[in-house]
Amino acid sequence: MKPFHERRRQQFMYEAFYVNNRIDQLDAIQRQRNYLDFCLLESTRDLSNIALYQEYTYHEKFWLWMLDYSGGVELEALAPRLDEIVDEFVEWYRVNIPYREYLKNKYTDRHVEVEVSPVDFDNQIDYQDALQFLSVAILLRDSRSIRRIIGMLDSNRSGDELFDTLVSYYMDDDDDTAEADDLIHEQPYRLLLNCWYEEANPDKQIQLVKDYCENWYKYQDGSRWYDGHKHIADNDTGPYYGYWAFEAGATCYLLDIDDSTIEHMVYPKDLVAYARQLEREDRRTSTEEDASRPPPRMRALHGEPVPQTGIWTTPAITGAAGRRRFQVGDCFPDIAYTDWGEVIWYWDDNQSE
Repeated sequence: MKPFHERRRQQFMYEAFYVNNRIDQLDAIQRQRNYLDFCLLESTRDLSNIALYQEYTYHEKFWLWMLDYSGGVELEALAPRLDEIVDEFVEWYRVNIPYREYLKNKYTDRHVEVEVSPVDFDNQIDYQDALQFLSVAILLRDSRSIRRIIGMLDSNRSGDELFDTLVSYYMDDDDDTAEADDLIHEQPYRLLLNCWYEEANPDKQIQLVKDYCENWYKYQDGSRWYDGHKHIADNDTGPYYGYWAFEAGATCYLLDIDDSTIEHMVYPKDLVAYARQLEREDRRTSTEEDASRPPPRMRALHGEPVPQTGIWTTPAITGAAGRRRFQVGDCFPDIAYTDWGEVIWYWDDNQSE
């Protein structure tokens, strides 16, 4: 095996930091899991914190993936790990729904949409994170993950032209969702978006990508990892996982831009090369059959048939009656409303009796 300084993908990563930070990251993931399990207990059930700790779990696992990428872990080993992170992302969306149901019923004087993505594109940190996550799936040719991520971000479609352009490559022909004609965040994303308008001018395209990489970092101030390499503690730990403009790589891959002259630190050049290798070999991280398989329906209304045998819960009914085992083919109790609000049943991750 090559020495660490030859395997690493970014210059700020060194072996002691990578080893110690990886241990810290695994500990952080377990802590979030413990907090989440506690919040899921019937006696302490807290919808707000359930959503919060699920969000943290997703982010910590994605940051661990980036840390391993920056630390030089082989792409063949990293690729199949994305599916588990997408599971956490999808779960964040799912647990956010009962929380928003609670807000809707508590604040009846406000307009609260229930089934929306917890990722707020108006927040540039959230927006950048979503672009990174989607772009990693694109560069791993992970069809199932791409479809699932797009599905969880669906409420953000028609709102941002760069996001809509990236996902348009994976939409069915009969998808008639209108595409946005502007950007939510002008800088630095206009540079990358303009690549799609310069397909007749390859030299202009490559210059736009280079300019994007050059300008990208200064617009990420506020992210947890921003300047993380400057805040490494004495015990060789800190909030640095690598600085990666994965969306620049996804753009070059989708537009088949020759990136041979791009040498910027934040550009994931070997990941783009990996995507192109997978395409040449007609390989994908996930199969088309997996990509087209719909996720199980995990939410149901009062009176509807039960889609999956197991324990279901509703925040609208207190006590044991709000957490019950149902069999496929049964119907959920035909109770439309309580003092809390509309009765909606959710699949319970904790399937213990």
